[in-house]
Amino acid sequence: MNHTLYKCVDCQKAHCQFCDGGLALCTVCKGAEATLTSTCTGAPLSEDQGRLVQAGKLDFKDGKWLRFGQLAREFCNKRLPLAVLKSNAGFYIGTFDEEGPCSRESVEYFPTKTLADKALESGDWTQKPYP
Repeated sequence: MNHTLYKCVDCQKAHCQFCDGGLALCTVCKGAEATLTSTCTGAPLSEDQGRLVQAGKLDFKDGKWLRFGQLAREFCNKRLPLAVLKSNAGFYIGTFDEEGPCSRESVEYFPTKTLADKALESGDWTQKPYP
C-alpha cells in the first residue's frame, strides 16, 4: 500500500513545510520523513515502531515488517534484513547477502527452523551484544 501524503488545502502560508515539498507526512500511518516506511502499514505507527524505523532497525515493505541486523550494520556496514540461517550448531537469527552469511545476531541456537521462525516473528530471542 502506498503512503497517502498530506496535502495542504487552500494554504495561505508564505512558507509551508508541506506545500514547499520539504516535509512528507502519511495521513494513514502518521509516518513522517525519517519514520516513513518503504510502504504504508495501513495503521498508525506506535512510538516504538517510529523510533526503530528512524534508527534504521525496522521497515515495513510489501505487507510485512522487516527487522535489520544490528551487528551487520556495525561490523559490515550493511543494512541487511534478519533471517533464519543454519549452521552446524543449529538454526539462528542472522543476516546474509550475495557473498554469504554476514552476522549471527541471536545469542540462541534453535533446534528446528520452525522454532527459529517463531522466535524471529515474535521477537522472542536475544540480540547478541555489540562488543
